[in-house]
Amino acid sequence: MINVTYTGDKLIAYKVTGDQNIPRGEITFTADLTPQHPTPTSFKPSSDSNHQHPKLDPIILSESSSKKWGTKRLPRFHGRGHAAEPNFQNPQFMEGQLVVIGEGDYFSFAWIPLEHQ
Repeated sequence: MINVTYTGDKLIAYKVTGDQNIPRGEITFTADLTPQHPTPTSFKPSSDSNHQHPKLDPIILSESSSKKWGTKRLPRFHGRGHAAEPNFQNPQFMEGQLVVIGEGDYFSFAWIPLEHQ
């Protein structure tokens, strides 16, 4: 379970219930919800939340999935996911993506290097 808060255009998800890797109270992921522009004026990969990212194309759904979720496209946003070895050893933030599903009632976060949601 997570608790989602917002600071400006930044979504921050905190662990309400911990697990063997990330304990309760720690950030589990963040996402930059700044409106995305097709051609950003600058792009510099860093952990600085004030930089712009290239726009992520939405996920295009099949016809049957489109009917189920009421949309053909799932918007995606750049994020950073927290990962660690058991007992919160070697914690680190890594590239991720927040995917908004349907009318925004649901979302999923994907840790890109781990291929885990």
